[in-house]
Amino acid sequence: MGANISLGRVLGIPLGVSYSWFLILGLVTFVLSRQYGDLYPAWSAAQQWTLGIVSSVLFFASVLVHELSHSVLAIRKGIPVKGITLFIFGGVSQISREAERPFSGFIISAVGPFSSLILCGLFAGLYFAFDRFGDHLGALFFTLAWINFSLAAFNLLPGFPLDGGRVLRSIIWAATNSYWRATLMATRAGQAMGFLMIAGGLAMLLFMEEFQGIWISAMGWFLTMAASASYRQFKVRQQLEGLSAAQIMNPSFGVVPSDASLESLASDILNNRHNLYLVVQGQESLGVITFRAMNRVPRDKWASTRVGEAMRPLHGYPVVSPVSTALSALEAIENRNSPMALVFDGQQCRGYITQEHALHTLKNRPSQPA
Repeated sequence: MGANISLGRVLGIPLGVSYSWFLILGLVTFVLSRQYGDLYPAWSAAQQWTLGIVSSVLFFASVLVHELSHSVLAIRKGIPVKGITLFIFGGVSQISREAERPFSGFIISAVGPFSSLILCGLFAGLYFAFDRFGDHLGALFFTLAWINFSLAAFNLLPGFPLDGGRVLRSIIWAATNSYWRATLMATRAGQAMGFLMIAGGLAMLLFMEEFQGIWISAMGWFLTMAASASYRQFKVRQQLEGLSAAQIMNPSFGVVPSDASLESLASDILNNRHNLYLVVQGQESLGVITFRAMNRVPRDKWASTRVGEAMRPLHGYPVVSPVSTALSALEAIENRNSPMALVFDGQQCRGYITQEHALHTLKNRPSQPA
C-alpha cells in the first residue's frame, strides 16, 4: 500500500492514508465529473467538478464507515486492530488476528457489506426526498446510493480476502471444523475470482470498448495478488501450528555489561559475530543493543558512549515464554510493530524471535495437512 500519512484516530482507531490513495481520489473525481457532464449537459464545468469532488469525498467516507464497522466489531470481540488505511483500491482494516470461532469471523466479515447496504438505503431515501428540489442533490444522492450498493456487492464476492471470501471461509470452517481447509478453499476461490475479473475486464475493453474494463482487470489483479499472499501466509501459519516459541527462536546472542563502551562492543561483534546483545547490570537484564543501534551513534563517540546509553530498553520489545505458541509470538511482534520478540524463561533470556528467522526455520519443515 506504500507509505502512509497519519490522519489521527477515528473512534480510537488509527487512520492512515497511503500516497496511492491520492491517485484514485483524482481518478474517481475525474470519472464522476465526466459522468455528471454526460448526464446533465446543461451543468457548467464548475458544477460538474464540484459534484465530482463532493461525491468522491463522500465515497471514501462511505469506505471508511465500511472499514470502521469491521474494526469496531473486531475490538468488541476482543481482537486488536492496528488501524485503518485508505489506499488505491479502497480501504483495509488492519485486524491483528483472525477470529477464534466461525461465527465471530462470519459477523465481523459480514458487517462491512451490511453497513454499505445501510448507507445505500440512506442515500436512496435522501434521493427520493430531495430529487424534487433540483438535479444537483438528486444526482449526488443517487450516485452515492449506487456506489455503496456496488461496494457491498463487490465485497460479497466469494473470494478471500474479500468480505465474501471471509464469510465463505467461516461457513466452510463451521461445516468442516477445519480452519486450515476453510482458509485454503477460500483463498483458492479468491484466486479464481481474480482471474475471472481480469479476463472479464480485458474482454470488456477489447470487444466492447468499455474502458471500465481496465479498472475491473486492475481490481482482479489486486484480488489475485492478495489471495496469493494470503495463501502464502496461510501455509506459514499452518506450519507454525503446534510449534513453540523455543522452536523458532534464535538462541545465539551475546551479553554485554551496560557500562561497557560501544568501542569494546564493536570488537566483540567482530570476534563473535552476534547480531544481538543482551545488556545487563549484574544479574538484571536492562535492554537490547544491535549493530544498527550502535551506528546511530557517531563512530568518533564510540569510545566515550556506554552501551546502556545506546540500548533499547526491554519494555520496547514484546516478551514471550519459551512454551508460548509460535503463532502467538509472531502475533506479538506484529501487534507491537516490533522487529523481534524476546524469549525469557523467568528472568533468564533464552533467545529472540524475528520473522526472518522463523521463516528460515520453517523452510525445510513439511507442512501439516489441512
